Amino acid sequence: MKSFIIKFVTISLLFLLPACYYRYFVIPALSGDLGRLGMIPFGDEYDGLDVSWYQRDSSLFADVINITDQDSIKYYSIVTIGDSFSQFKNNGYQYELSAKLMTPVANFKRPASLDVPDCYMALLNSGYLIPGQTVIVESVERNLIQRFSGVDTLKRYKDEITASPVVGNIKKKPFLNNYFSWIRLKLNYKNPIISFRLSKNCFSHKRYSNTLHVYNIPSGEGDLLWKDLSEDSFEKAGYNMKRMIRISKEKGIHLIILIATDKYDAYCPWILGDHPENPTLDRIPRDPQIFDSRPVLRNAIGAGIRDVYKLNNTHWSTVGADIVGGAIFESMIHNNL
Repeated sequence: MKSFIIKFVTISLLFLLPACYYRYFVIPALSGDLGRLGMIPFGDEYDGLDVSWYQRDSSLFADVINITDQDSIKYYSIVTIGDSFSQFKNNGYQYELSAKLMTPVANFKRPASLDVPDCYMALLNSGYLIPGQTVIVESVERNLIQRFSGVDTLKRYKDEITASPVVGNIKKKPFLNNYFSWIRLKLNYKNPIISFRLSKNCFSHKRYSNTLHVYNIPSGEGDLLWKDLSEDSFEKAGYNMKRMIRISKEKGIHLIILIATDKYDAYCPWILGDHPENPTLDRIPRDPQIFDSRPVLRNAIGAGIRDVYKLNNTHWSTVGADIVGGAIFESMIHNNL
């Protein structure tokens, strides 16, 4: 009996001690989409896209407006359409762009049924965009080739898809499910987050200042899946980008295609050891109206600016967003867009 009790207590402690650690130390410290997905306790003070050391000039005028009604688009001279990189309102790149232009920037929240370039073409072909407007169509690098290689340049906007998608209630997994997932991730089994050591401190974090965390799911999407792209898809994507620009010019619309660089690609020059390089942005067309954000972001990182992307997030921080917004403004002025 004594032997059984000892074994029972030992097994219970082996279960309860890490479970208590997970409950009271890991869960409260989960922050950022990478932190929550990989269950990495970066610290709740690192949540959000703001950076503690970076302060914007509060005296500047900046107004970023989210709109869902396609009939309202015509009232704004600057319109953005994009994926998650475009949906952060005052924490996004549109804030700095608005401040530089001293005019509101309207972000059209596309319906779930339309991908980014298809949404733009549908609005353009249906007459919701008017001559003289500047429209920034943004796509993250990992989805760029797939999106633009399959874009329908004849797409029109239909009434039945104008409604915002209904978001259902997200069911929380039971504690034990999450606990065992945490153990699995600690053992690095089927971990959707990959980390790389960097040659310099690129982040303001007491533990991970020189560690790059990126998103990568072999069966889904991530920063390291460009090998799945075919030569034909690259050619089609480049052709469609130039075709969209040409069609837009014919209708009096100033189109800018903004490429939001994948986090891995942005920090690639500072990764230690052997590592693959993403060829995607070396193969896109060179055009003043195709804005590749990688050069300005790498320049900032190389100059020693920390937290250009958030450590625990796939997205750029307010620091990176302002770098991109300012660079787009300079490009617009230089190219008369």
